[in-house]
Amino acid sequence: MPPKSGRVLAFCVHLFTASGAAAGFLALMAAIRHDWPVMFAWLAAALAIDAIDGTFARKLRVAEVLPRWSGEVLDLVVDFLNYVV
Repeated sequence: MPPKSGRVLAFCVHLFTASGAAAGFLALMAAIRHDWPVMFAWLAAALAIDAIDGTFARKLRVAEVLPRWSGEVLDLVVDFLNYVV
């Protein structure tokens, strides 16, 4: 079993991935208010999170450290929420 600090860091990567959904939701809220610059800023943040979360996951070996938590599924759900909805 990996040390506790490794599991905590791995779980933080999952939280970072999930924060992409929060950024997408904030972009949606800005669009409802017709605040286009803020909307695009939140979409850029969501895109940046999606671009780098996999790198963090591979570097910290999240799939090995937390095998019961599927980061792939979480990433697909966040991507669906941000780019399809």
